[in-house]
This record gives sequence, C-alpha cells and structure tokens, in this order.
Amino acid sequence: MAEQKTAVENFVVAGSRRMVSEVLYDSIVVAGHLAEYKWSPGENIKTYSERVRVADGVVEGGASPSTGPTSQPDMAANMMAKPMVGGGYDLEGQIALNFDELLKSELQKDLASMKMMSDTELQRQQQMEQNMARPNNGPRMKYKYIEVERKVDDNPKFGSTMRMATPAPPAHFLRVFGQPARDSLANSREHNPSMRQQLMMLNGKATHEAARVGTLEPIHSLLAEEKQNVHEAIKLAYMEILTRAPDAQEMKFALEIVGTGKPALDGMADLRWALLNSNEFRYIP
Repeated sequence: MAEQKTAVENFVVAGSRRMVSEVLYDSIVVAGHLAEYKWSPGENIKTYSERVRVADGVVEGGASPSTGPTSQPDMAANMMAKPMVGGGYDLEGQIALNFDELLKSELQKDLASMKMMSDTELQRQQQMEQNMARPNNGPRMKYKYIEVERKVDDNPKFGSTMRMATPAPPAHFLRVFGQPARDSLANSREHNPSMRQQLMMLNGKATHEAARVGTLEPIHSLLAEEKQNVHEAIKLAYMEILTRAPDAQEMKFALEIVGTGKPALDGMADLRWALLNSNEFRYIP
C-alpha cells in the first residue's frame, strides 16, 4: 500500500505520456505567471548590441532624369463647324462637321503623334542608360558597418493557446511539440518526443521567462525583502509548478539551490527551471 501511494505521488503508477502541446504550453504560461506582465514598466531594461549598415557619403551623384512631356496636343480644335453668330441659331449648321478642317486636323494630329513618339522613345532609351549607370535613379552611396546599442523593456506576456490561430507558425512551440499543420486530411498529431523538443524546453523563450522571478509575482515578496522566507518560497514554487508540496529530500535539495541572501532570486529561477524540465511536469500518467 505504501509503495502504491509513493508511485501515485511520483506519477509512475501507470504508463506516462507527454502532455499535448497546447496543454504543455498553457501549463508553462500559468506556472510561470506569463499571462500577465511580471515586471513594472521600465523595471527590466536590457541593452542589446547590433551591427547595422549606415550611409557614409555619396560615391556618384546627380539629379534624377527629367520626365518627358505629358501634355497631349489639342486635337479637337477646329473639328467642329464655326459657332453661330448673332442672336439666332442654325440647328443643321451646329451638328454638321467641316470635313476639310477635320482632315487637316487629323493630318496634323498624326504628324504630332509621330514626332512625340520619337521623342518619347529617345528619352526612354536615355533613361534606361542612366538607370544602368545609377541604380534606383538616385545617387550611389557608400556604406559602413557600426555597432549600436538598443534598449528594450524585456517584459513579455504570453497568451493562451485557446486564443491563438491554428495551426501555429512552423517554428512555434506548439508545432515543435506535435501540433499538426492541417494542410491535408491525412495530418495527425505527432506524439513521439524529439531532441528539438528537449532543446526548446531547456533553452526556449517560454521556459526561460517562466523561470525568472518577476517583481510582480507573489514569490518575489518572499525572497526580495530583508527577512526572507526561503522555505515558503520553495513550497510556493512546487505548488505553482507541480501542484504539490515538496518532501523532505526535495526541500533539502532546493535549499542548496536557492540558498539565502542576494542570490536567492537567481537560485529560485534555477529551481523553477529544473521543475519545469522535470518529467513530473512534462508527463502525465
């Protein structure tokens, strides 16, 4: 009876199976208090260095080529008969066309069109040559690489999988842990563990952020004050992640990791990381 009770507590009484990707992801979010911000604004500023390319002067300049004439010649002039004179009007004269003037205007229009097309073709050729010598119709620039520092408020918040679009992107946590692509009817969920999944649990963003102790978390008040309560902090960590209290051996081991004094917050982050990567958290009977 005692052995069966111990097996039940250690999650080995029955065959274990890994949690479904959505359940595992939401469990990490809830256990690590990632559904809300863990830090106050501006409290967790991180500085990153980045190598960027910037302009360092002009190699070859010049104005952009001018565009050709866009106005079209007035081909409608003199196509209609002369307007009526005086106070009266001539209905037939108004709707009649002067064919002699119309033929002359058509001939002038053809000549003007031929001339304009010739000028346009010539200008287009010149523009193409300039484009070959000067890409993007602008001055050619020379560049250099410099190191710049960027400050980011590293305070992420993770949403629930119930509000995510499915399927998730290929590199997302859910897809790595077996969510099908749903691109065909033959897709099935993959339940076999892989090395990529193990690496994502060890080094992934979700696990890393869940292990960190934010100033807005309840456990922070037990470790950041002068009178620390390490025992209660360890119990709270076990209850949040494994939903049970630690036994005597686990408490002794956890005290060695967390310790007392200033490194307590870092030690608690290490302990929470270890609990999140334990088989008891990742697998269910």
